[in-house]
Amino acid sequence: MTSDPSVIAGLLLVVSLAPVPLPAGSRAQAGETDQQSESVMPGMAKEFRALETALAEGDALAARSRAAALSDRGAGIASVRPHRNVEARDLFDAGAGRVRSLAAEIAELAGAGQVPAARQALEELRGACVACHVRFRAEDFDRGTLPARDNTVSGEVAIVAADGSRRVDRSNVLVFLEGTNLVRSWDLPRRNPRITQIDVRFEPRVLPVLAGSTVEFPNDDVIYHNVFSLSETQPFDLGSYGPGKNSSLVFARTGLVQVYCNMHPQMAATIIVLGNPCFGLTDRLGCFVISGVPDGSHVLRTWHEHGGETREEIVLSGGVPARRSIVVQETGVTIKHKNKFGRPYRDKY
Repeated sequence: MTSDPSVIAGLLLVVSLAPVPLPAGSRAQAGETDQQSESVMPGMAKEFRALETALAEGDALAARSRAAALSDRGAGIASVRPHRNVEARDLFDAGAGRVRSLAAEIAELAGAGQVPAARQALEELRGACVACHVRFRAEDFDRGTLPARDNTVSGEVAIVAADGSRRVDRSNVLVFLEGTNLVRSWDLPRRNPRITQIDVRFEPRVLPVLAGSTVEFPNDDVIYHNVFSLSETQPFDLGSYGPGKNSSLVFARTGLVQVYCNMHPQMAATIIVLGNPCFGLTDRLGCFVISGVPDGSHVLRTWHEHGGETREEIVLSGGVPARRSIVVQETGVTIKHKNKFGRPYRDKY
């Protein structure tokens, strides 16, 4: 990926190996429910290990049974959710819902004999569980990041606005790893990533994808849109299409792709095409988790749509969790983009 020195200069990176404190009411409040956790988590861990073994052995019938049991066990996660902090509680509920839906999907895939796809879904489930432990389990740094495999990098990103204030919403900061031992063949996701056109906006606004992925651009709005990009990494023009229609494109080259609508200047999104799946996006609380990282010396990079990029070397080995605290300083520079013909947008299309 390319770097703009003028943008990099606006970014301040603070590195700490100490546990990263989440906002009051997130991880701290998880301590309120540690007693329930002691009864819920062992049961889920047991089912996860049994599911992992069944898939490794290619036993589709056993995998289906174990995945269904894990999904049922997931109902008990609600007993360990944060109570006072509504935002943390909503994030917890979303994570818990993802765990249950992935377990149900694994059961369905295994039942259909699609073991390779079920294994891939298991890795997504693993990542969701690790992220939940990192974000919400009290003393998780000492307990580890089960059911992590290999190494885990996690932490928190704070965003400082141009006026010096701290952003409350710290989502959509991309944290990713690069390294020579990470350059290898990776399986593409079993489902195509997508950027939806809805309510005259792109959702999500930031989308990291693995090189070679096919990205879909469904129009779920009630009006026409024209998705295009003039980015050097991959310029394209999908043309105009109406509600209910879909278009897709393969992104083979790594780099940054700025996406716009030729009809509506307020619509903007960024696709970051990466060479390996070791990346994570921050949530609203600024938390990120990257699990399943191979041993070795890597470069930890950070990208923010209003702040730029940064990098630092990080050495991982032995499955020891690594924590990083990052502070991003926004530059406050906004560049008004033009339409696909290189001209200013009309007041009305």
